[in-house]
Amino acid sequence: LRVCCIHTCTHSALLLTASAILSHAQNDCSWGACYPPTDDLLHGRAHQLQASSTCGLTGSEVFCTPYQQMKCCPCDSRNPNSQLAHSVQDVVSTSGPDRWWQSKKGGG
Repeated sequence: LRVCCIHTCTHSALLLTASAILSHAQNDCSWGACYPPTDDLLHGRAHQLQASSTCGLTGSEVFCTPYQQMKCCPCDSRNPNSQLAHSVQDVVSTSGPDRWWQSKKGGG
């Protein structure tokens, strides 16, 4: 009887643990698609990022964004450390709050 109780108790504990893990996993995605944080995907891979189109690689150019109201700004990515640069490495969240990647005007 004691061996059966230990087996049953152990089995019940395993079921409760598995149920809690599955319940937690389902709760994480209960409001829609489940996407891992972007940093997790880019962690250790930032140096491998590439873009086929980046503004200002061959010289200064202007890009415009319709965010809230139309705003046009210069882009010069020849020096990736410049405040006017918007290189693909800027998609990494550690680049800073005012850093982002920007394609060439027209996307090509």
